Amino acid sequence: MVVTPSWRRGSVSSRYATRILPFTLGLVAGGSLLAGLLVLVRQFANPIPGVIVVAGAALAAAAALRLLPAPPSSPWRVPRGWNTLGQTRFALVFGLILGFGLLTAVSTAGFYVVVLFALYAEPSAAVLVIMAFIVGRAVPSHIAVLPAFRADVTMFTWRLARVLRALRPAEAAPLVALAVALLA
Repeated sequence: MVVTPSWRRGSVSSRYATRILPFTLGLVAGGSLLAGLLVLVRQFANPIPGVIVVAGAALAAAAALRLLPAPPSSPWRVPRGWNTLGQTRFALVFGLILGFGLLTAVSTAGFYVVVLFALYAEPSAAVLVIMAFIVGRAVPSHIAVLPAFRADVTMFTWRLARVLRALRPAEAAPLVALAVALLA
């Protein structure tokens, strides 16, 4: 699940312009930094063997199905005190840090597979996969704006969170597909 900054005050267009858009731009910028770093590492080091990506995908799929515990990640969170930067800058910085992904808690084991794949694949494929992952992280933020057009914001948000939690095991399917494709 994606954690987003709070969107409590202001009109829908104001919230979109000052919070969601900068958050999304930050996600893309952070993902681009991550992609650049991983492509640079891969250029100076030999690509990792495909079997490591396959093993990572299998472990991530098992974690998504809750057969294994969630993988370790950083306990660091974006400090709430940073919101003194102002809503727009905070949303941008928040997105940048989440987009980079290596500094904060990892919400899905699939993130590690994306990193492993980037160290294995050709640079163009690595960038494509990382950016697809980032877009997937940005979509819930844009969906979260939709209830602002409805009166029942709390109920919609609660239901959306419930649906996203229920779909979490579905993350295993593309991870297994990746593992099978790399083995073929």
